[in-house]
This record gives sequence, C-alpha cells and structure tokens, in this order.
Amino acid sequence: MRILGLLLAVGIVAIFQLYVAIPIGVAGNLDPVLISIAAWIGGMAGVVAFVYFGPTLVRTTTRAARWVRGRPEEDDGEPETDAPAEQSRVRRYAERFGEPFLGVVGPMTIGGWAAAVLGTSMGMSRSKLIVWLGVGQAAVVIAYTAAISAIGS
Repeated sequence: MRILGLLLAVGIVAIFQLYVAIPIGVAGNLDPVLISIAAWIGGMAGVVAFVYFGPTLVRTTTRAARWVRGRPEEDDGEPETDAPAEQSRVRRYAERFGEPFLGVVGPMTIGGWAAAVLGTSMGMSRSKLIVWLGVGQAAVVIAYTAAISAIGS
C-alpha cells in the first residue's frame, strides 16, 4: 500500500512539476523504473491537458489580468501581446522542423507545458504533438530519474 501511495504521489506531482516528482519517488526508495513510469504518466497528463486547453487558458487568464488592472478589452477580442523584436530560437526551429523537433527538444528546454501551448498555438497537429511530446518527456524522465537515483544511492 505504501508503494502504491508513493507512486500515486509521484504521478500527481508530475502533472504539475516533473522535477519535484522524481525526487519524491527516490526519497521513498522506489524502483527507478516505477518512478519513471509514474512520472511519465503524470507529466503526460499535464501535457495533454495543455495541448487541448492551454491556448484557451492563456487567453482567459490574460483577459482576467487585463480586467483586474482595469484595461479595456482589445477590439479583436485577443489579449494584448508585446511581440518581441526577434523570435525565440526554439520557436524558429519549431516552425522549421515541426512536431518532432518541438516534441523532443521542448520538454528539455522550455518544458512540456510550454511546448504544448507553443505547438498548439502554432497550429501543429495535436495528435502528432502529443506523440512527440511523449517521446521527449520519456527522455527527460529517464535521464532525470537515472541522475537523481545515482545521487540518492
């Protein structure tokens, strides 16, 4: 029962923060393979949620922040964004190489949630994005679990 509770804790925490979930499993002396599986499932639950609901959540949050600050809505109904003078490197490469690049490199650089929102906002295929983000999340989870387990032992 203790192992199941720890695995559940790792999975739930991984939905929100992957890099906190894995040390919880290591501290509970769980098998690294079980930690990796639970963290990957939890992390993917968050990523899938953001692929489907992320852009809407960002728009709603931005509108709420504008309302709290007392700024009027824009004419087109879209939140105000200050476009940077230059696109980020991750975004340029994502536009060039598509879902495989963003899915694999995104979780390692900007995080799974941010990669999910970026890919969806760029109009990438949701199903391909989820598959490739799963591959990237797996690589991050395996590498991080191995590193933390080696440090913890």
